Amino acid sequence: MKLLKLALVALVVFTGTAFAEEVQWLEGQTWDEIIAMAQEQDAQIVIDFYATWCGPCKMLDNQVYNVPDVVQTMSSLINFKVDVDKKEYKELTKLFKVSAMPTVVVCRKDGSEIDRFLGFRPAPIFLSTLKDYLAEKNTYEDIMSKLEADPDNPELLLLSAEKYSDKSMQSEAKAALQRVLELDPMNEGGFLEKALPSLGFTELMSGNFPVAVELLERSIAFVDDPEGKAEIFGMIAMCYEKIGNSDKQLAALDQLVEVAPENPNALNGAAWAMAEAGKNLEKATDLAMKAVVLSGEDPGIMDTLAEIYFKRDMKEDAIKWIEKAITKDPGNQYFKDQLVKFSS
Repeated sequence: MKLLKLALVALVVFTGTAFAEEVQWLEGQTWDEIIAMAQEQDAQIVIDFYATWCGPCKMLDNQVYNVPDVVQTMSSLINFKVDVDKKEYKELTKLFKVSAMPTVVVCRKDGSEIDRFLGFRPAPIFLSTLKDYLAEKNTYEDIMSKLEADPDNPELLLLSAEKYSDKSMQSEAKAALQRVLELDPMNEGGFLEKALPSLGFTELMSGNFPVAVELLERSIAFVDDPEGKAEIFGMIAMCYEKIGNSDKQLAALDQLVEVAPENPNALNGAAWAMAEAGKNLEKATDLAMKAVVLSGEDPGIMDTLAEIYFKRDMKEDAIKWIEKAITKDPGNQYFKDQLVKFSS
């Protein structure tokens, strides 16, 4: 979940062929129609299960699906966007057991799943993972087969935990991560420092927030990477929000901003959480404004700024910024609904 802001290129030309500036998505089709298209074109399928209110979903749209290498790779695939809140896709969402957004599922042309991943991934990691899955490498089946032959391999256990988590198999993920802690209790192999935050995240996803926050706070001492620390502080803040301790939630958000002061996504996340808590709204405004500038006016971050102004009863500013977001992303229905809310 490392967060990176990538420079965007308007158009890519490869061996004389011009590709679209963004991934071209199919929307509104039935699953049977998508499979029929895939078989006719002999193409694999990518499904993006998303929601209009999902921040990481917007990050994929704004920071990944318009990156030339990603656009080029996905141009030969059947790309299907599924809004999980639409009635017509409830059965498909249930079929794929999707419980968190975004969930990106890579399928064979017959519709059978190759593998999936959850949440936002920066473009280089997204692309590397996608290419592996298209080649059916480093998939759930691949990792499980290797783990069966080498059950106490910490690296394979860590990979298996990630696979389990992506499939909402949290008890299996916890068991794999706890085994890593048993195999490397003093972090001599460097595996404990990877397992602790992952186990904390798994406990968070399971709703065990006090246990999660204890593991996450313990893991901070082992992490040197500012982006990694920002990620952990974000999860700690989420735990304290769920526990109902807003003071510790805001303290974790302050630490997040301190370790990643130039990361627009970290600033945006902190600003949004402050707004949701209804505290430090002036600071939240400053953070969101800085994130807007650092991101090159990302419309999703402009939406955060607009929401904060609305919570501060500064409706004219809220309307101004949501209108700017709509100008950047005119097809986004959520932004349009926000404008109606701010204008009422």
